[in-house]
Amino acid sequence: MVDSMSETDADTVDESLVSYASEACEAIRTINHKTVGGVAIPAPSVYNILGNGRALGYALQQALQQIGAGLVPSLDEYNLREGDGSDPAINTMTVQNLMNQAVEHAGQIGRLLQEAQDAING
Repeated sequence: MVDSMSETDADTVDESLVSYASEACEAIRTINHKTVGGVAIPAPSVYNILGNGRALGYALQQALQQIGAGLVPSLDEYNLREGDGSDPAINTMTVQNLMNQAVEHAGQIGRLLQEAQDAING
């Protein structure tokens, strides 16, 4: 989808959201780099990391629901069009269906990490 709204409007609407998503990605990437090679991590730290991961799963679930809900109204609010001339509403429905699946998986991440955290707690 191509958005033809003005750059000023686009900046105020989504630039901070894009920045927050980028920061979250970088935080996870840092964890990946610091744990490469099987670094020993004590159970109390893993417990706390799992708790944060659980919260992250549920927060991602909520964020994806809200972002998906904002996509449909953008069809009317902004002048969205497809580069190939097709109907952006069709692609929006596809995106929403895929995001709904991601919402479910994010919730599952939260639930599974809660179970893992509970298992450490014994």
